[in-house]
Amino acid sequence: MTIFVSDYGADAIFRYDGLTGAFEGVFAEGRSQKVDRPASVRLGPDGMVYQAGFGQGDIVRFDATSGVMMDVFYRDTTLLEEPVELDFMGDELLVVGNDTMNAVVIDATGRATREFGWPLMRDAHDFVIVGDTMIVGTDSHPELGAAIQMWDLATGELVGTAGPKADLITATGLAHADGVLYACDWERDRVVAYDAATGESHGVLIDSHLQGPVSLERVGDSLLVLDRFGIHEFDAESGTYVATRVAAGDGHLDWPRSFTLVPDAALASP
Repeated sequence: MTIFVSDYGADAIFRYDGLTGAFEGVFAEGRSQKVDRPASVRLGPDGMVYQAGFGQGDIVRFDATSGVMMDVFYRDTTLLEEPVELDFMGDELLVVGNDTMNAVVIDATGRATREFGWPLMRDAHDFVIVGDTMIVGTDSHPELGAAIQMWDLATGELVGTAGPKADLITATGLAHADGVLYACDWERDRVVAYDAATGESHGVLIDSHLQGPVSLERVGDSLLVLDRFGIHEFDAESGTYVATRVAAGDGHLDWPRSFTLVPDAALASP
């Protein structure tokens, strides 16, 4: 397993060993590879790595093995500005735009087919897809009174909210597993949990060892959380701190924004 870290401050995407946390090198960096304030990367169904480029407002594709920039898959800053997160629904790519306050659906040819969310999807940071629902993490919304929004993917309608300001101010990162929705609260340096179907609060899961958490993933019995100091491992049930998997003081990370896990088989040379 390989961990790809999108570093917003370093204009780079780094690779780490998923088990040991050892640094494995620079995957891509700098303007020559169109890495400008990368907010997120995901492995696509075509085997390429897709980057949400916050700085240029583009979606860029890279060879998953070499890191060579292949092409700009999508760019239309009128429809999608400051993309912060992306993920796939089959062959379709779903991207959240921070500045345009929307979600854009892009087909396998790189053509935008529809968009929804504006103007309620303001200050979006992350999302997960659970069944037919897109769950979006935002700043606490002044009108909705919540930091988590639930959108029907078929109709593009807002169907629910969760995370009132009393327990969640800034939902910078989301993860879902076994019916549980995990959310980073950047403002309060903690992770809270909810029932993914109903939005019912499960309470605070992690309230130590974190400063400014921004991204997280559930891996087996563990929850990996990225903050300004690196990637930390916690027990997913109890929230107990286990270890720091990747330390920001390794001389590479500057302002890490998100991470994703990619199986080694997907990175093997053909």
